[in-house]
Amino acid sequence: ELQRRREGDREAAEGRQRQERDDLRPRTAASARSQAARGAAREDAAFSRAFQCTTNMIGYHIHRAETERMQVSERRLADVRVQVARGLRNQSHAETLEVLDTAALKRQDEGRRDKAERLESAHRKRLPKSKIVTNTRAATNKLGVTRMAMDFPVEKG
Repeated sequence: ELQRRREGDREAAEGRQRQERDDLRPRTAASARSQAARGAAREDAAFSRAFQCTTNMIGYHIHRAETERMQVSERRLADVRVQVARGLRNQSHAETLEVLDTAALKRQDEGRRDKAERLESAHRKRLPKSKIVTNTRAATNKLGVTRMAMDFPVEKG
């Protein structure tokens, strides 16, 4: 029983070794060559794709820098260079931020205009100070408490 088990183990081990050797050694030289060629082609394609991408981005940034040089200071050019060095950040990010900034500014202006209008109308109506609501939050105040421009709710006694 023990001897049979040992023989079985030995056969299994030999089979494993044979399998490993076969894996290492390709069937023929031709198949080895084709396998190597396949691997090289795959790596080459990946590299060229990445390289093309980076060169395109660098070219794009340089082109942008050239077009902007007329109306832009050296600092901006340095900025572009830093972006290129930083792994070619996408320009769309900056553009998105610009759009958001303009929207925020517009909202601020509207808020200021609203406040001014409210104050003017209150002045025309000769309302007492306590009744003037300069804060937009008071409009959404569920208690109906009139209050001045404060960030925290204050109930009038």
